[in-house]
Amino acid sequence: MRQHQAFPSGSLFTLLLICLLFFTSSVDAQQQAEKIYWYAQGGRIYDNWMGLVGRKEQLKRNLNITDFLKSHPAYPEEGKQKGFTTWRCKECHGWDYRGVDGAYSNGDRFTGISGVLGMAGRPVADILAIIRNRNHGYTKDMIDDQSANSLALFISEGLIDCNS
Repeated sequence: MRQHQAFPSGSLFTLLLICLLFFTSSVDAQQQAEKIYWYAQGGRIYDNWMGLVGRKEQLKRNLNITDFLKSHPAYPEEGKQKGFTTWRCKECHGWDYRGVDGAYSNGDRFTGISGVLGMAGRPVADILAIIRNRNHGYTKDMIDDQSANSLALFISEGLIDCNS
């Protein structure tokens, strides 16, 4: 009497298993690589979104640049920086993402504004809403949706605590 095998035997099964593992791991690797790319883009946007998306000249043409040349409305008046610089995320929230509790706790970059480390793990949609809210004021004309999503993804999942 012949026994029924639950799985194919021999080299065919091995080949199928290898193909399945390769396909699965390559899909995972590709997804991970794409996520890392978007984290990096988000980090670059956090540092200097105007430079990354080449927006400075476009902003001058398309927006009421007189307002934009002024300091960001939420930037403290007593802050030492002025104009475009104050519109960079890192200018208020710190290059180390700690804001008032980090490298910008004193000196020329002091603003008294909290960092973004506390936002790590929050839903991307919540962070995106904050980027677009009245306080931050980043419109789609300034930071397009894809760039804003990259920034929110970076803050949610890509932050690295520089002090740990």
